[in-house]
Amino acid sequence: MANHNHTTKVEAMAIDMELMPLKSAARDASDSGDRLTPEQMARYEVESLCSHMMWLRSWWANYGQAITAALPEAARTGHDHFIEGVLFARSVNKTAGFNLGEDYMRNYSWGRSTQTVRIIGGAA
Repeated sequence: MANHNHTTKVEAMAIDMELMPLKSAARDASDSGDRLTPEQMARYEVESLCSHMMWLRSWWANYGQAITAALPEAARTGHDHFIEGVLFARSVNKTAGFNLGEDYMRNYSWGRSTQTVRIIGGAA
């Protein structure tokens, strides 16, 4: 059965292109000697932190059980930080109106082959 939440490579590129104006604004400002306003820089930094938290949560969802099996105490210590961190990031994301492509992050294969993803129902 196909997973209709799976983001294709084309959709992932579109997500990257949606974020590109902010990334390129920071890069262009540094290249031309112009500076971002403190508000622009703060928004960029908050958006980046939210994005990284969501990527970390996706990674934890994929590898958390293996880490728990190998290092149960360390996993217990870190688990709540991943969960609470992404809940906070989602709240900020919703309030600020960031478009971070969470479906793509959630369904990322983390090194699994495309064939493996299809077998477990993660690709169309």
